[in-house]
Amino acid sequence: MKKRIQFLTGIMSYMLMGSMVAFGQVTIAQDDASNYSNSDFVNDGNLGFGFSSWYSANSDGGYFRGDASNARSNASILNTSGNSFGMWANGGGYSDVGRNVQELNNTDTLSFQFSIQWDNGNKGFSLYTGGIGVNEVFNFNYNSTGYSWSGGGSQANTDWSTPPGDRQNGVVLSFKLIQTETGLDYTISALAGDDGFGVKTGSITYSNGINAIKFYVSDAGGGSGADLFFNNLKVSSPKASVSLTGSEGWRMISSPVAGTMSDLLDPIWTQGISTGADVSTGDPNVFLWNNISTDQDYSAVS
Repeated sequence: MKKRIQFLTGIMSYMLMGSMVAFGQVTIAQDDASNYSNSDFVNDGNLGFGFSSWYSANSDGGYFRGDASNARSNASILNTSGNSFGMWANGGGYSDVGRNVQELNNTDTLSFQFSIQWDNGNKGFSLYTGGIGVNEVFNFNYNSTGYSWSGGGSQANTDWSTPPGDRQNGVVLSFKLIQTETGLDYTISALAGDDGFGVKTGSITYSNGINAIKFYVSDAGGGSGADLFFNNLKVSSPKASVSLTGSEGWRMISSPVAGTMSDLLDPIWTQGISTGADVSTGDPNVFLWNNISTDQDYSAVS
């Protein structure tokens, strides 16, 4: 049953009847290539939100922002506003880029996609606790023998031009990595170019939460087919909660992370709002604080 409260959002207020817990889906961190204007995205600064500044290290290798579909047609689904993050490394060289993020809590999810084509050298990513390079708890790697990942996972390399597979147009994989109380649940899905891979799931066990990811390319050789592309980094939580207790009266609340008003208001009785409220009639019980207007004041949500 929904509790009846008076609610001000941005800073919010409640007429509380008993106690309750409010829930909402939130995005903790997010970044993609559309946020950047230069090829040298590392030096473009810490864009998006929730992640730390970019980590990078390389020798006879590097990174860039560019259209992944120029290298392989299937990778067009990776792009945001026509671009993805790219990495390269000549024979004997390497390139690493990564981000730190606040330690993931139980049920938090890290997700992203990447694309590979040629199987020269090694390409993949690692997850860490304690920061980049401190304690590797998960690794996914691709080379001439195929795919391999922590937790006993492996998959033979796919054909170049004979379906299923068709790496000639590139492979795009999606990763969904869910923090658990004892480690990590993973789902790896082929979005394009490798029907033989399908969907792989599993779990691994370790202590503490993930707080860093590093992408890498090594000894891959020249040519765009040897590059690694990735994009759409996101950390989300299925719920953020706050307990609302005490006597009937107004409560004020604001969200420390990105989210929507509907997510936050869903478990709460609302009225006087034309769209989405439990009852559209009556005096409104949801107000917004406008901190931009010169007439700084609360206004009812309509």
